[in-house]
Amino acid sequence: MEGSSGFQMPTALFVGSDDRLLARLAETLFNASPPRGWRATSAGILPSDTEDSKLAPFLLEQGLRSPSNPPVQLDPGLLSFMRVVVWISEDEPGELPPYLLPKIDARWKVGSGDLHAARDQILSLLSPVKELCAERTPRMFG
Repeated sequence: MEGSSGFQMPTALFVGSDDRLLARLAETLFNASPPRGWRATSAGILPSDTEDSKLAPFLLEQGLRSPSNPPVQLDPGLLSFMRVVVWISEDEPGELPPYLLPKIDARWKVGSGDLHAARDQILSLLSPVKELCAERTPRMFG
């Protein structure tokens, strides 16, 4: 995403296997209180056609809105624009694409059976990611 001055806004990418639930939840929670000048997006290795039906009502209950775009396919070219990349899954990942491995800054294992517990776990995991974002913030945001 480009800012008004034409620079690339620093972006954190949350990658999941299908971009249906956990990656989208992490994206939304990050964007609810991002580090100054940052934003988040999400993508899936093999994205689903639709978001998990539990996510939008859960986020509305939290006073948040679900991402407006449908689940997105991870584009290897997109990775070059991401300043922070987090792999998030409910279980141990299978084989990840080789182009993704060197880009991953953090790997999260988060249960999705209880969305309140998943939210709390993601919120606790976001703190070190936001610290990493602060370290990687361009000077103009000082």
